[in-house]
Amino acid sequence: MTKSRPGLGLLLAIALFKLVKCVALICLGVGAFRLLRDPDIEGTARYVLDQLGVDPDGRIANHVLAAVAHLTPSRLKELGVGTLLYAVVFAVEGTGLLMRKRWAEYLTAVITFSFIPFEIFELVKKPSFLKTLGIFVNALIVVYLVARLRRERASAKGSRHDHATGSLASVPGERG
Repeated sequence: MTKSRPGLGLLLAIALFKLVKCVALICLGVGAFRLLRDPDIEGTARYVLDQLGVDPDGRIANHVLAAVAHLTPSRLKELGVGTLLYAVVFAVEGTGLLMRKRWAEYLTAVITFSFIPFEIFELVKKPSFLKTLGIFVNALIVVYLVARLRRERASAKGSRHDHATGSLASVPGERG
């Protein structure tokens, strides 16, 4: 019988978070490519905002409509490709974490950490609660994964040392 490792619930939560972001990015990427065939992008944006119950004269609607007004076909292609590529990264991270692969923990820690400086730059340019929350969550993910990887590495070294000295301590199985 295998002993459950601590923190698997948090690892599962991070994996699911990455997979939800993957699905959201797939939707955005596909949406960007669908807009390429739309002769009235602004009209479509107004329709979507209306369906979502967004006030047509509110700040959110104005922001979305201003952004849509500057979309060119080449920019839509860039957005579509970029979001789909990023979705692939989230899919790899999330799937690897679900499978409890050590490489996925390293990959997720490195990628998540690498985007924090850009997120901080965006926060400084235009502060918002959601940006702050995003940075905080991503920082917690990195700290948790690094601590987990260090703890497992120390535990594995200790177990190997015990095994080498003839102790009955178990050697952890290879996780990939």
